[in-house]
Amino acid sequence: MRWKALLIFGIVFLVLVIVPESQGVSVRDSPQLYSLYIDWLQGKPVGLLNVNIKLQESLEDPAVLIVDYTDKARPRVVYSRKGYEALEASLKIPRIPVKVVRDVTKEGIQEKTLFKPRTYVVIVSGKNKWDARILRITPERPITRATIKMSLSPARSFLRPKYSPAVYEHEYLGEDDAYVDVAKVYSVRGIRVAWHMPLYGTVGIDSFKKSWMTNDRWVKLGVEYPISYVDRQITAEDGGAKTVKAHVYYRCDKYTTCGNIWCNEGYIMTPVRINGFYGSSTSNPLGAEHPNSAYVEYVREEDEYDNYFQVAADNYANDGGKYLTTPSISLTFGAGPVSISFSGSIDSYRSSDSEHPRPYFDVWIKTWKNHRLYYWWMKESPARVSSKATYEVGFSWS
Repeated sequence: MRWKALLIFGIVFLVLVIVPESQGVSVRDSPQLYSLYIDWLQGKPVGLLNVNIKLQESLEDPAVLIVDYTDKARPRVVYSRKGYEALEASLKIPRIPVKVVRDVTKEGIQEKTLFKPRTYVVIVSGKNKWDARILRITPERPITRATIKMSLSPARSFLRPKYSPAVYEHEYLGEDDAYVDVAKVYSVRGIRVAWHMPLYGTVGIDSFKKSWMTNDRWVKLGVEYPISYVDRQITAEDGGAKTVKAHVYYRCDKYTTCGNIWCNEGYIMTPVRINGFYGSSTSNPLGAEHPNSAYVEYVREEDEYDNYFQVAADNYANDGGKYLTTPSISLTFGAGPVSISFSGSIDSYRSSDSEHPRPYFDVWIKTWKNHRLYYWWMKESPARVSSKATYEVGFSWS
């Protein structure tokens, strides 16, 4: 029986040591790359993310956290290091295929695998300085490289407790909800228009960051894409207009990050999900005539539309710009001495992520007022036409 044990040991040694070494992958040179190689041999869907963090200024006693926010309801710290070597981060990441698309090229039809995008928050801390940035990647290749430039903000550090050897502590402070303006829907006489958010669709909404004791000021972290858990239409007709409000739930997480001597506390506030949409009446800026632009389209009465058509953002690239601002929003997370509050405005954006459905417009023609109904993507006013999806559509009969 001893020879069987030796045989098994020999096979394991060959697979885990000799084969990787022969391919130039050594556990001595790169433990992360070696671990990744072993995962590949086992067929696991993983990749490697290398992040080069470039600081715009000097930093004493640095520490780095990287938090996986791909699952917005369950963020996980996936990297924590201290010292200057932490600014060259290397970590294993999931590399999950979502679908295969076929492209027609000169060489024929070629298949391409699309992978699930991933979202990370990178936190850098040091003596009296702190900052956080959103990092979005799509791991199309086994090894993904990214560079982040960070300009650190002033923070109030405190001495690291002697009893705490950890680089970080994470505390979930809870959720609170707000109503955020995300779209407008306009109509003209004779038509009914519905802004339509499909189930599991997204819109772009602000996320925020704040370090401890920096004048209690929240700063924009970047655009996040909370998922809608409802399929909902907000409708206007016969010249009416509506503002679409999303019922958004935010969560707040506290991260205490420590170097060898100094620690900082920072807060990340992100929109997690959308539980509903509501409409409120607003003014209608549409005029009697459509603007003169090559991007104005139309449907004709004689065409076979069954008096219905869609204006879909999927047919256009996102405009991506800031869209609507909702002022005077107040949120509170936690309770008692560990609570923290947000007070300010929240912006929405003319964008959505590449993984989930986008909102679109359903249009029903009740009565033809002319032989053509014109429509176009509006930008800031009915006279300004966009070549990209702005999540706001104008209509005219002439």
